[in-house]
Amino acid sequence: GLAPLLQVAMQVLAWQDATKVSLVLASRDEEEILMKEDLDALASENASQFAVHHQLSSPGAAGRGRVDADVLRRHLAPSDDGSFVLVCGTDGFVDSMAGPIQRVVEPGGGKRKVQGPIGGFLAELGYSANQVHKF
Repeated sequence: GLAPLLQVAMQVLAWQDATKVSLVLASRDEEEILMKEDLDALASENASQFAVHHQLSSPGAAGRGRVDADVLRRHLAPSDDGSFVLVCGTDGFVDSMAGPIQRVVEPGGGKRKVQGPIGGFLAELGYSANQVHKF
């Protein structure tokens, strides 16, 4: 789930404007965090524009637990702030964050994904369907 979000973040940072990017990255433990050093360096080099929060689900030290509405509230811009949220991950993760991606069967038998209605924690926090994109 990290690759498309990182590509978007890098493009936004290249704009050199005031747009801010917050990345909430869910991992089981420290060893599972992909590109941790690179992400932390990017946040350090672009501190006024880019923030990364590593949410670890394994039991133990502080900052642990699954991503939920409280985590999102602390690390994302408010829904009334002109913000836009991208969600990428397993189907279960996307469902809990933003509601399920719907799969539509075409008349010829092919399938395609559509965004579907907003749900999950982001709906609970007041984000609308036009503020969220599910990968």
